[in-house]
Amino acid sequence: MKKIGFFIMNIESAGGTERVSINVANALAKQGYDVSFISIGGNKPFFQVDEKINIYAMNKLPYSLKKDYFSITKKLRELVKELQLDTLIVVDGAIMLFSALALVNVNVKHILWEHYSFNFTGNRLVRTLGKYLASTRCDKVVTLTESEKMLWQEKFKTNNIISIANPNTLLPKNKLAKWENKTILSVGHLFSYKGFDYLLKAWQVLAKNHPDWNLKIVGSGEEEQNLKNLAKALGIEDSVNFIPRTNDVAFYYESSSIYCLPSQTEGLPLVVIEAMAFGLPIVAFNCSPGVKQLVKHKENGFLCEKNNVEEMVNGLDLLMNNPELYQQMSNKSRLMSEDYGIENWGDKTRARSFKSFIPCADEFGSIYSTQ
Repeated sequence: MKKIGFFIMNIESAGGTERVSINVANALAKQGYDVSFISIGGNKPFFQVDEKINIYAMNKLPYSLKKDYFSITKKLRELVKELQLDTLIVVDGAIMLFSALALVNVNVKHILWEHYSFNFTGNRLVRTLGKYLASTRCDKVVTLTESEKMLWQEKFKTNNIISIANPNTLLPKNKLAKWENKTILSVGHLFSYKGFDYLLKAWQVLAKNHPDWNLKIVGSGEEEQNLKNLAKALGIEDSVNFIPRTNDVAFYYESSSIYCLPSQTEGLPLVVIEAMAFGLPIVAFNCSPGVKQLVKHKENGFLCEKNNVEEMVNGLDLLMNNPELYQQMSNKSRLMSEDYGIENWGDKTRARSFKSFIPCADEFGSIYSTQ
């Protein structure tokens, strides 16, 4: 039985990275693999983890590289050896700094599964070093899109990069989004790079002309109070609902009308794939190759120039004013989402071989298809 470890920043987080990592780990566990999570943070996952999967927590968040680097690296090395892992999948380039040293002279396949865009500038020095270490130390680097793969190859002149799109396991059961719900939805961590301040500024313009519509922002994070203060300052607090992170995000997809993504950077955003599956047209800033791959301008929504609030307002306004256009784009979203649906995971004619990702895991290609 192959033993696979996922090394993650914090399994307690409620983002798309954590959701898709847990989904894939659960699928592997169901196929008989011995799967573990090693979390720098805690051990209480927000999303449901298969009971056969063990979680090992370091409880080191927030960490200081100066104070905690060697203790985290040492603990990771000890766990990899104790668990006798065959493969370690690092879920975030920023923590490559730990695994690169921890796995020196350890006979373990070393994989980076990068969920952030190549051009993401947060924690720039750490991520730049992480990319270099991944290109030189990892057996494979997995990106979410072909465009991201090309950026890695152009920068590091290496052939150990492959691309595999995030799969969607959250599919509608009974209800779909509809125009009559008159709700704009946005989901994500309330961090500055998610750009919710731009969305609030766009909503200030729209709320005046659409008093029967409302905006829902689902998520939690450090910017929550600042965003609530901004909504109040803009005079839109009565039509904006801030909803804490939830496990039942499907309820908000099916009870909304349009999905808006104001992010400054993304990989291949799972929230957009999920929203499309529920039939929501997408209005998004063109902040990464992954977003551009998902949002086809004037087909399933509107792709706006990054940080251009006026373009965002115009795209949302067109959909809010035109039910027929809305329905056309809603239908297109659902159709496009099928490329990422769980029902296509078993299509081996579309799946890349995952033998290079997890040695001897022949079955993995049957559950995880590549776009």
